[in-house]
Amino acid sequence: MGAKAKLTTLLSLALLLLAFLSSTMVLARDVRYVAISVENSHHVWDHQQGTTQADILFEFVVEGHITRMIALFDKVTTQTTQIGPVRSMRNYFLPFLKNMGTFLLFCGASPSGYGRLEREPSIIGLDEIKHRDPFLRSKKYQRPHNLFTNGNKILTAISSRGLSYVKTDKQEKANQRGLISGPIRKLSMRYTRRYAVSYEYSATTGTYARFINGKAHKDHAIDQQLAPTTVVFIRGEAKILDDAGRLQFKLGEELPAEIHMGGTVKYGTWSAPTLS
Repeated sequence: MGAKAKLTTLLSLALLLLAFLSSTMVLARDVRYVAISVENSHHVWDHQQGTTQADILFEFVVEGHITRMIALFDKVTTQTTQIGPVRSMRNYFLPFLKNMGTFLLFCGASPSGYGRLEREPSIIGLDEIKHRDPFLRSKKYQRPHNLFTNGNKILTAISSRGLSYVKTDKQEKANQRGLISGPIRKLSMRYTRRYAVSYEYSATTGTYARFINGKAHKDHAIDQQLAPTTVVFIRGEAKILDDAGRLQFKLGEELPAEIHMGGTVKYGTWSAPTLS
């Protein structure tokens, strides 16, 4: 497609929730959540790590017919093991992280990503290009697929910058309506011709086992398949901005959402979080 060609696909954003966000007053120097931009391409499916530790995983379409994940943590401790590979972020990741006191780790960004981050005072972003201390390079893998972080490095980076890491109790909070009765055991989302994601619900565990192109999607740090308790699909319009394939999504105040939990689905809307 040429520059500015319209995408006929949808936003195809998936949220893999282990816990809902709480609505909490956050001060300017408070860190409430830690977010990490994680690579999710065929280059790293054999060594992607730390994703099962996240409370929420956002999955976004990016250029190059791949997706990228934001691993969102409600609680990072010294026991939080290696997470990554850490890669670049995009401007349309940020509406899902703003107004929550988010400490965001990434490596590089699109021009519009840098611009929008400067305009989001509620997000504290550390780019590995300028801030090396929260990151480490593994000699096991080739660049750029070898950048990681861990709990010790994250907590040190927060405290060394004079920030306070605030923890509060989680509360379930979602705009849901229209419950469809009956079990829905299998979910699927085809992002591109070469990349499809599916989930299989287990009533025994109450989780959705995740698959990529029919194969189990694993956290290779512990050799465990990703299996969230909740899967949310959020849909929106997108267009291609330039010959590099950079995308722009139309993110209004509310976007339609499918919320899969406990083997059933509810239809509702997503809106940017606000302070209360």
